[in-house]
This record gives sequence, C-alpha cells and structure tokens, in this order.
Amino acid sequence: MGSGSATPRVDRMPSSQYVKIHNHYYLLDCGEGTQFQMLKYGVSAHKLDAIFITHLHGDHFFGLIALLSTLSMLDRRNKLRIFSPPGLKEMINVQIDHNKAPIRFDIEYVELDCETPLVLVDGLNYRVSTVPLQHGVPCCGYLFEEKIKHKKLNKAKLPAKISIEHLVQLRNGNDVFDEAGYLLYKNEDYTLPSKPAQSYAYLTDTRYAEVTAQYIKNVSVLYHETTFLKDMSERAATTYHSTTIQAATTALNANVGKLLIGHFSSRYDELTPFIDECRSIFEDTDLIFDGKKIVLG
Repeated sequence: MGSGSATPRVDRMPSSQYVKIHNHYYLLDCGEGTQFQMLKYGVSAHKLDAIFITHLHGDHFFGLIALLSTLSMLDRRNKLRIFSPPGLKEMINVQIDHNKAPIRFDIEYVELDCETPLVLVDGLNYRVSTVPLQHGVPCCGYLFEEKIKHKKLNKAKLPAKISIEHLVQLRNGNDVFDEAGYLLYKNEDYTLPSKPAQSYAYLTDTRYAEVTAQYIKNVSVLYHETTFLKDMSERAATTYHSTTIQAATTALNANVGKLLIGHFSSRYDELTPFIDECRSIFEDTDLIFDGKKIVLG
C-alpha cells in the first residue's frame, strides 16, 4: 500500500502492506492515506483480522484513525485486534473522544514488549511473531511463518483397508511399523511431497544490528527498509535507519531467499542505485513500489 518514508511524495505513499495468509488478512502499518490505497488496489478493509503497527512514528500509523472511522461507518461488527508498542490506544481514543463519533465495533489493543521476540498469533497453519528492532522509539518488525505442512497421501497407491492411525502417521512424514517393529508402509512409497512452508519478515524502521539476522534465519522473503544509499551511513545511524548495504548484509547473514527493499527517503527520485548497491552484496533483491503484489511459493 505504501513504499515511502516520512516526508510525502505523490508517487510513494507512507508505509503499509496488506498480507493474506491461509484466508486470514492482516495490515502491516497504516500510514496516511492507507484506506485510499486499499480502495485503489482492490483489497478489503472489512476482511482484516488484525493490524500490526511497528512503532509510533506518524508515517506508520497516521492513517489508522481514518480507517477505523470508515469501518465503523460501514457497520463493521467483528472485533479488530491492533498490535503495537505502548501508547497507541491513548492516541486513538483522544481523537475518538473529541470527534464525538464512537467506534461501533470492539477494538482489542495489544501492547508489545519490543525487546524480545513474542508469538502473537498461533494458528493451525501459521504463526505471527515479533522481531526486535533498533529505532529511536520502541519498534518491532513482524515475522509470518507457515508451519511445516503435512505430506500429501498418494491415494492411487494407498492400500484399500489402511487404518486411520496409519494414515495419520504417513501424513506426518513417518514410516509405519507394526507392534513387532516390522515395516508396513514406507512413507515415500505412499505420499507425495508437500509444498515448502513459506515465511515473510517485515522489518521497518531500524538501524543495522548484527543480532537482527538471527531472528529471521532462512526466511523465504525479507522486506527491509532502505531509507538511504550507502553514502549516507552516518545519517542512517543518527536517525536509526538503514542503508542499502546494511539491509543487504542482514539478508546475506540471515540466508534469506529474497530481499525486498522500500521506505525510500523522499530525497531520492531515481531508485536504480538502491538495487545496484543491494545486489553488490545480495543478488536476489527487488524494489517495492506502491501496488506491487508478491505471491510466495
């Protein structure tokens, strides 16, 4: 929904991403104008199960009160969970109180400790966890991970009278033995490979820290902010942001499958240098732009 940083540009809106995983829908950050971007790109605000805010700088949550107000006017009834560092509830409630137009659905605010990783959603097929980040205010990224998938049963090869217990063992990837230890069914003979579990990490805003890589080891796709090119490393450090080289180094050290970069400073008109600098460290790098759709797996 938005690939820019704090200062607005007409071609890059502030930070926001819309994630669908196993028919559940989540919003990552909610910068100014997010609800207009959702309309523009055809994604549903009504379907949202939760919203994850990384930190309380305006370009990451100034669109939230507008989105909540619209959902209320459109008669949303389902409870909405909003995860964020402490303080968001108070800021939203001040606006609601002065507006004299209460939100007509329940909101559950979940305040996060941004110092250690936490599991926030533990579903049947996936989990969502926090990733500690280093910014000028409490800040955390988010990690979406599919759980290891069951193997598919090869129905064409299954015996006619195999028990449910043995089917479960095969789906779990195990060979099946009888009580005497005799092999009844070798797993690879009766199952088909399942698709690899996918994972996605969303890291913004943060300055470089070696420890970050350990939280996102082997993630399928990493989104990492690259506010600055490498020649502005001092500026990045003082503002608690990252350069291209730092983001690419994190991707390399974490052995990620692919790196996506965004949160570009508004000072930059041409973004090709961002790709060039990142690819000098981590080859499989692409730019994020508003409206870009990524399908994992």
